[in-house]
Amino acid sequence: MTTAGAERRYRVWIVTCEGWLPQSPSDVPPHAIALEPAEEWLMSAEEAGAYLEGFNQTVLEEQTGHWAVAVPIQVRYEGNIQEGKVVQCARYASTRS
Repeated sequence: MTTAGAERRYRVWIVTCEGWLPQSPSDVPPHAIALEPAEEWLMSAEEAGAYLEGFNQTVLEEQTGHWAVAVPIQVRYEGNIQEGKVVQCARYASTRS
């Protein structure tokens, strides 16, 4: 069961992406393994985009091997993504000019 007409919501996840080297904070990995949710709450596209830019810019500078991705969420009774699962990542519009 989903909520019709509701704004799309996202959960930001911290992931690992073996063999992938991002070039900018808005890059989306071709394959990612979920490590943990970055935050427990759902975010709007704008909130998720701002979070990803800040987190991923820091990761680019520190080269931690982790990355943040926005995963579109549909609230249902079936549950949520779990650690260790392959995730489908969403692109977001950059908030930078």
